[in-house]
Amino acid sequence: ERGLIGPAEFIPIAEDSGLIVPIGSFVLKEACRQTLRWQRHYPEARDLYVSVNVSTRQLQQPLFVEEVMNCLSEVGFEPTSLVLELTESMLLDHKSPLLGKLETLRRHGIRIAIDDFGTGYSSLSYLRNLPIDILKIAKPFVDDLIGEDSKGDFAGAIVGLGNSLQLTLVAEGIEHPVQVTKLRDMGCALGQGFLLCHPVGQGEIDKLLANGGSLEEITGAPDDATDGGGSPQVIHLRRGPQ
Repeated sequence: ERGLIGPAEFIPIAEDSGLIVPIGSFVLKEACRQTLRWQRHYPEARDLYVSVNVSTRQLQQPLFVEEVMNCLSEVGFEPTSLVLELTESMLLDHKSPLLGKLETLRRHGIRIAIDDFGTGYSSLSYLRNLPIDILKIAKPFVDDLIGEDSKGDFAGAIVGLGNSLQLTLVAEGIEHPVQVTKLRDMGCALGQGFLLCHPVGQGEIDKLLANGGSLEEITGAPDDATDGGGSPQVIHLRRGPQ
């Protein structure tokens, strides 16, 4: 009746009602199944991985770890091909037993990412002790890279911090070629955003992978911005073989 409804509207309702738990389970299983199909169908996509957002309510479930591992076992999906994304606010209390669940998942090979990093109240000691693998630089800091007078100090600081902690860095919300250039110079190797690719459906991703990973036919994105490779969500910003 209403057409497409954005996540900003339905996610809070799902959280309040508890429906986010079964929704999250469904999304995780379907994401793993589809990614496995792509890995098998496209030999060049064997290293393809999928990122799945996890809510606080899901993580608080007593058997969350067991559910994730059972899902991977049922689907036949490698844990190393899965990234679970959490918001920074979910991890502020580093003494929380929730972090023990993340450590267990990492021991199985699953990677953990902090989404929209820089918008919370992080401290260096807190970040150093977290069981995480990936920092996703929040879009406002990537936006700061645009403009003649913009130095991108915050983005540069996050990149430096992430590299010093040997974390993978992903810049979010890339919309202009100049952002790609500056992020490359800073040492950030991965990015996502409308310049690289808009959100696309299964059929478009099939075309993408069938084309060897090139985004040009689907998005019209310049080769200089995409390096002719990557996935619709996270794209390599570096030049050269991948």
